Amino acid sequence: MKNSKFLSITLSVVLSVLGVALLTQAATSISTNITTGGTLDVTGLTTMVNATTTRLSVSTGFWVNGNATTTSAGAISMQSNLAVLGNSALTGTLGVTGKTTLVYATTTAVSLSGNLWVGGHATTTSAGAVSTDGSLKVGASGTSFTKMIGSYCTIATKNITASTTGYMDCTPSATGLVAAGDPVMVMATSSLPRDFIITQASSSATDIIALAVWNTGETNIVATGITSLNFLIMSAQ
Repeated sequence: MKNSKFLSITLSVVLSVLGVALLTQAATSISTNITTGGTLDVTGLTTMVNATTTRLSVSTGFWVNGNATTTSAGAISMQSNLAVLGNSALTGTLGVTGKTTLVYATTTAVSLSGNLWVGGHATTTSAGAVSTDGSLKVGASGTSFTKMIGSYCTIATKNITASTTGYMDCTPSATGLVAAGDPVMVMATSSLPRDFIITQASSSATDIIALAVWNTGETNIVATGITSLNFLIMSAQ
């Protein structure tokens, strides 16, 4: 009788231990909320249909749908597009290696190591030059200039009697610089004897600058000599 009672107690203990062991190895479904005042440690894969939190701390990379969006060093990595509906504030440097399209952009300063392109045209170069294929206007009431060219032209020697005016053509240094009707200013260099004064200049034809030169007769020189003259075109046509 005693042996039977002892055997019964022993079997009960063994079965209880086995039951607890089996339950802890199996999946558990809980239909109510769980509140814990300490840390919840999960060593296996955890699947949550819906989850919300006020803070998420991850010691390694944070993966979303198989892609790492943050790294343990704090960097953000995206294998697709990044869409931001609100404002973004960056305190560091934004480095972009691909093409960037901005519908609207404002800034207090722009620093570029290469050219600045607007509408497919270089408006400034890395050396600081300004270039435009359109017009250039300075000031609210300024004139929009469509062509600005500075170069030089050369005249053949010509004899001009003292106190008279001689007429001659000045050939630009390159073709395509001067068009008919361009407003042109011609400035003498030191190679033109001081007896001669340029009184008129006009672009009467393509690649030709027509000049009127007055001989003052100061030193009785009559020959102009083969001379190069500076010219400047500023056209608003």
